[in-house]
Amino acid sequence: MKNFTKQYFRNVTSFPKKKSIIIVSLLITNLILVGCSKGEDARKDKLISALIVQNVMPKVDGIEFEELKLPEKQEDFFAVRVSPRARLRYTNGSYSKYYNLEYKTLYRTGDTDIYQNTVGAIKDKNGRNILESDGSARISVQPDGNSIFQRNGKYHLVTHFENYPGVVYMTELDKAADGSYSPRHFRFVDFSSLDGTAFLCAASHSPWDTHLMGEEDYIFDAYYYDSQVAALFGSDPKLLHVSRSPCSSIEPWTCEQWTNMRSYTGTDYSQINYYKYGYITEIAVDGQLGTQSTRHYSMGKFTPELAVVMPDEKTAYMSDDGSFSGLYMYVADKAKDLSAGTMYMAKWTQTSAYPISSTTLPATYPNGTPTIKGDTSDGGKGALTWIRLGHATDAEVKAIIDKRPALSDIFQIGNVPLRGSSSSQANCALLGTGYKLVAAGAYDIEYRGINMCLRLRDGNNGTTISSKFSSQAEVLKAAAFLETRKYGAYLGATTEFEKEEGITHNPDSNVLYVAIGRIRFGMDIVGSSSFGPNGGDDHIQLERNDCGAIYEVKLGLQNDTSGASIGSSYVATEMTSILVGRRLNAGEFYADKNRCHPNFISLPDAVSYSNGTLFIGEDSSSHFNNAAWAYDVKRKKLTRIMTIPPGSEITGNFAPLEDADRLNFFVNIQHPYGEEIFDGNTEQPINWGYNANATKDAKRGYVGYIFGLPRVTNTTNTTFAPDTNQ
Repeated sequence: MKNFTKQYFRNVTSFPKKKSIIIVSLLITNLILVGCSKGEDARKDKLISALIVQNVMPKVDGIEFEELKLPEKQEDFFAVRVSPRARLRYTNGSYSKYYNLEYKTLYRTGDTDIYQNTVGAIKDKNGRNILESDGSARISVQPDGNSIFQRNGKYHLVTHFENYPGVVYMTELDKAADGSYSPRHFRFVDFSSLDGTAFLCAASHSPWDTHLMGEEDYIFDAYYYDSQVAALFGSDPKLLHVSRSPCSSIEPWTCEQWTNMRSYTGTDYSQINYYKYGYITEIAVDGQLGTQSTRHYSMGKFTPELAVVMPDEKTAYMSDDGSFSGLYMYVADKAKDLSAGTMYMAKWTQTSAYPISSTTLPATYPNGTPTIKGDTSDGGKGALTWIRLGHATDAEVKAIIDKRPALSDIFQIGNVPLRGSSSSQANCALLGTGYKLVAAGAYDIEYRGINMCLRLRDGNNGTTISSKFSSQAEVLKAAAFLETRKYGAYLGATTEFEKEEGITHNPDSNVLYVAIGRIRFGMDIVGSSSFGPNGGDDHIQLERNDCGAIYEVKLGLQNDTSGASIGSSYVATEMTSILVGRRLNAGEFYADKNRCHPNFISLPDAVSYSNGTLFIGEDSSSHFNNAAWAYDVKRKKLTRIMTIPPGSEITGNFAPLEDADRLNFFVNIQHPYGEEIFDGNTEQPINWGYNANATKDAKRGYVGYIFGLPRVTNTTNTTFAPDTNQ
């Protein structure tokens, strides 16, 4: 006991004097209260240990990963590799020992459990396997968002798959003696009550223990299905329109997805109710492992990557994948209930932009702050204000959907060119009062935004209200929640974000992080896009960067653009780049296999924050091996922690599973050998030979986790090790 107390007092002296005096006083008081008899030593040790943990012991401040080198051996280019080890940093600057890490594959898509259930099998609305042409079950190789649930003393992993139709499996996990997990039971989640789901992308775990996923739908944009669009532009060979048949004459990927969805619904794509898809969908898991799925129509239809809910359990942010996309905020009427609320859409007002074409690393930003590895410049900054789109309940929006309106019931569509300088705001306005030119998510076969000249059919400006709607109020509700992106653009919100991917909240600093896959098209300066001063608003004017950026978003209090209170203390007010990728020039080292420098991020996608670390996963066609990164937000250090086979994408959102012993991060690998990669020398795909020669087994997706870290929550450094090199 004497030795323990002596060591304790020695450690206390390393703390600030005032705090040390307080803690020593508490310890002496505690000793007097406890007494000094030999029989009470064990009790004293426990009480003193508890006092030290509560008042003295430093807690975890961050996770420091050892850098994973780029692949060197031939086999490393085609393997799943992770950082060899990591250690914990504590709030007093000391460190834990190093922990060895590995990537453990939980399963590959197409695996079966002991009950002969096949994970990743795509089923129709009756629960029957959808078959390939050879009669085998169609298996998804595209595992995406993850959530962890603890039910009945066991952990269960919910994973959705990015396909038309959307697929979700819940995996019961068995824990081994070494702390690792293996799959015991694959359970298919039924969406027949929703008429299926479409292209489920990233996920988040809500504060009330549900799985939130985004229907990143591209093919059910009402623009492609409208007869008025067909009459005006149906002859345009670049327009993805269902009036052009047979399906094979349309862009092949789009045609394939339409066919896949028809296999689920049994309904031809030309007859499908396209306003049913493209929303945030929630899965609740009960104590008997039953699931209840809810599509939240009141959170708006666009191309949602995911929704992330703030600590108030009411405010949610939604990113919007694709070109000419927006940033959305939803404020629910009640906490823990996303079935009714108010939709807002952001307007970006640019406050700074610096050129990003530098090929060398400058010492500082123009504002004097130091640059870091992974960042050659500032990718711009903008103030965010919020335009109120409307309020609705899920039931109200669903009732409108059931009336099967068309886009032209909500907007009149003016006859101006889809692209080019003649499709200007002025030419659109000449068609009549109330017309406005917007580019908001509709794409041609080159995936560039389409200029749309729209006028709201609300009974004003000489318009008539469609017979599909009972009132002007219903028209406005349809515009806000069925055509969220177009209506937001019509009201002046920004629809110029490009590949707006992952989004996550850092509760320690109360900021968001948003991944922008590429800075181009709507985001770049005038000249490389058909949409600018001669077209639409052109809020964002940055130099093009095909390698992407990460932005930090400040949160606080703000009224909407009308001056009305938003009713949230988590309103985004400013968006600033903190990391950007760097394009390689022809002839540079690494340019034979990469279009973007492999020591910098490229097309950041999945992001997640945990314990001082921003995890970043790539979905890049510009790195031969896509990577996962750990960005220490306090030390501003970027570290590569994972590389994966060519043609694949990192997904899974780094979902944490922290049990009594360990902290694991679930990371999935989607479609190995499935996508093309461009180099920096020729700008041509360089990996189709690998893709073509890869076996069916090699192309199966991975669901797995980074294994080896200890438990972090409520842990302390009991060693007080001062040696940063241990």
